[in-house]
Amino acid sequence: MSRIVTVVAVTAAALSVASCGSDPSDWGGIKVDFETADSAPAWSPDGRSIAFASNRDGGGIFVVRPDGRGIRRITPTKGKAPEWSPDGKELAFEAPDGLRVVSITGEPELRLARVSSTGEQSMSPTWSPDGRRIAFVREVRDGSYVIFAVARRGGPPRRLLESAIDPDDLNWSILTASELAPSWSPEGRRIAYNTGEGVLVVATVATGRRKTIPTDGAGYEPAWSPDSSKIAHKCTGSLCIVDLTSHAVSTLLGDAGAPSWAPDGTRVVVERYLYGSGNAISSPMALYVVPTDESDAEVLTFGPGETDK
Repeated sequence: MSRIVTVVAVTAAALSVASCGSDPSDWGGIKVDFETADSAPAWSPDGRSIAFASNRDGGGIFVVRPDGRGIRRITPTKGKAPEWSPDGKELAFEAPDGLRVVSITGEPELRLARVSSTGEQSMSPTWSPDGRRIAFVREVRDGSYVIFAVARRGGPPRRLLESAIDPDDLNWSILTASELAPSWSPEGRRIAYNTGEGVLVVATVATGRRKTIPTDGAGYEPAWSPDSSKIAHKCTGSLCIVDLTSHAVSTLLGDAGAPSWAPDGTRVVVERYLYGSGNAISSPMALYVVPTDESDAEVLTFGPGETDK
């Protein structure tokens, strides 16, 4: 009985929030639609734009200014996890047929890597700081997911790191062996990722040497700060930031993930489940901008809005 009451209460709260969008003055003038999901934000290198994936207005990859204005679609391809090139001229993203790159000026898309299996759903591209390679995740024969890299203009993808654990090791499992959600460090020498068990790892690209990063519970979706001193990540369902020197962990926002830093390091943009996570009504998602000084977060998107075409 208590479970039914809880679901009813949460649903009522969700509908109450959604109804706020009926007034054009609410949420920055953006009309709210309950099923809208804006996700996987990525701050541009110049700080002027934030790319994101969305199902709004037919779906695709969009960009918006940090003040929530100027939303426009870059491509109607229903993709995920857009990531800016270091020069800010292109976006790599995960498409239904593989890893793609699209110019922000609307030039034809280039597919760099195919999806190797129907179950491969989290390619999570990340650019090397010199712009020459894009690292991404793909499934290998043993069923685990590991990091590969491909040249900016295509070519055969190559595995980026040697295996962290031998398949003959008694501790081996698909979860322990998987390298997920990679993030290339700003100086280009290291790459952070999480295992399937939620362990945050930093690996030196040249040597494959790995170091485990302490977190408050399981850690996912790491993102380097611009000065390489911190890593933002999803931490037990919240946005957390770990200092790589002191190992201090701060929690900034609940029900948040997929962080991306502003170039000046003062803010992080995240995706956020609007009505709680872990249940059937948690799919509506918006983007939030979170100051790193622990002041209040601000909603960036909410609903379909008016798309500049």
